[in-house]
Amino acid sequence: MIGRIFRHSTVYVVAVVFQRGLPLVLLPIVASQLSGSSIGAIGLGVLVAGAVSLIATLGLNVATIRYRADESGVSLRSWSSLFVVQLGWSLLVGLVFLGIATAWLPWDASEGGRALAHSAIALGLAQSWLQMATASYRARQKPGGYLAITAAVFAISIPTAVILTQSLGTVGYLRGLAIGAAVPAIIGVALSISRPTFDRKFLFGALLLSAPFMVHWAATWGLMGFDRILIDRYVGLEAVGVFYLAFLYASIPLLVAESFGTAWLPAFLNADVDDRTLGRLTAVVSLGIAGLVVLGIGAAIMIMPLLYADLDAAVLPLLAILAPMAIIRVPHIVATAPIVAAHRTTTLGFSSVGAAAVNVTAVVAVVGSFGLAGVAWSKILAFAVASLWLWLAAMPRATWPVGLVTIFSGAVVSGISVGLTSAIGQGAMVAPIVALFTVTGLATIAVALRYFVVHFGVPETEEHGVGTLQ
Repeated sequence: MIGRIFRHSTVYVVAVVFQRGLPLVLLPIVASQLSGSSIGAIGLGVLVAGAVSLIATLGLNVATIRYRADESGVSLRSWSSLFVVQLGWSLLVGLVFLGIATAWLPWDASEGGRALAHSAIALGLAQSWLQMATASYRARQKPGGYLAITAAVFAISIPTAVILTQSLGTVGYLRGLAIGAAVPAIIGVALSISRPTFDRKFLFGALLLSAPFMVHWAATWGLMGFDRILIDRYVGLEAVGVFYLAFLYASIPLLVAESFGTAWLPAFLNADVDDRTLGRLTAVVSLGIAGLVVLGIGAAIMIMPLLYADLDAAVLPLLAILAPMAIIRVPHIVATAPIVAAHRTTTLGFSSVGAAAVNVTAVVAVVGSFGLAGVAWSKILAFAVASLWLWLAAMPRATWPVGLVTIFSGAVVSGISVGLTSAIGQGAMVAPIVALFTVTGLATIAVALRYFVVHFGVPETEEHGVGTLQ
């Protein structure tokens, strides 16, 4: 089972980088056509799209995974009704949000508020369809299908967004992302479902299963991005762009950690995993992610000034604070699977709500005095609260030290990394600091791989591959 998780995780890493890492590639291409405030507007637009997607998906992507992964006896036709219900609901949500956006605009007229709002809503709807399409392949443990859809999103979004940004600016950027997500999503859903049977009892049960995840994801949305709204209010739209850029690139290790989680949940639901395995798995994943974080910060110091000619000096120190959130998130990701299996999803919601409340409260308290650095440290604190809460609630006491050490080490890596990054005042300091990050990161990854081989062995080759789009 462990071997399958790591084989599938490799595919999911590639797939999630295609999907979630799209702005990492796209923004440098169009950066010369966007001002700092335009990047801030993109950050707010993506945040609005996330809210629309959350409501439009209705949490049914979790039910999609649950009702196929645990061999619950649900027929394919009943399972397919989840997709049809979600699609119909999403269209209704889109109409409501369009009405709200027309009456109340969250952006200044100079940024084309109405067009931006409409484009963000369209992106949110497309993302909700994409979540259902990819969930269908996760549920059947076919990462090849997942990879095909996300690769198509990448291939369509890049040229579309570049062309539209040249003619429409920020609005074109968001519309390009929406088109790139919508086309593969619709195809993926169409290939996944059969004629639906609308069993009201089944659908009601699916909604009950999904409801706690709606709370969890709403809080996660707040944890991930609500501080952009607060930054816009207290500092300004250009500062939103600086923070969004730092957070975007700091999230690369988090994408890798979440890719592991994408494979971990359905695998856990289909196999018995003892406490010792949970503890060791958390240790090896967090160690590997820590190495990736350190390696990534070193790479960012070298590469980001080349990608962005007018890179703000605050971006790299902010990135150094934020990147270790991926380490802190690992216990949360591992503990989520036992929570779902035990139907204790309200616990998941409580941890996320608590973390979001900590984040918002801390940001309001520090943004005026400590600026963007204070906002970044507030996010690290909130991530630690969420992971600690869920780990202690879901895991047996024998595994508690592993989670505590992981969370603490993430905070320590943040402190050391920002200290080294801030020391870069002259070009002469860049090379030795980058070398230190690189050597430390590679050594840590090597230790993690060695730990994995010793405790879990080399994953056997999967006889029939990783699955196909069918």
